[in-house]
Amino acid sequence: MRIFLIAPALALSLACVAPAQAATENACREVFAKMSANGKTVTDKKYVAMMKKSGRKMARSTSISKQEFMMACYADVFERASSG
Repeated sequence: MRIFLIAPALALSLACVAPAQAATENACREVFAKMSANGKTVTDKKYVAMMKKSGRKMARSTSISKQEFMMACYADVFERASSG
């Protein structure tokens, strides 16, 4: 009987998590598209400074690759750096 009650609750909780992640991914893609002139890197000094402040590693000291940007965005590096 407990399994029948736990399974729907688990399914419901997973359904609530998926849309939040998708929105985060879309938001990160939108910001990257706006900030990237060439579609490959972000060279905006503000974003580069936020990456450095966060301690995240970058392949180049003056630009952020798309992969680096997306991983930092998922981790809210830019949000935390801009708010505090």
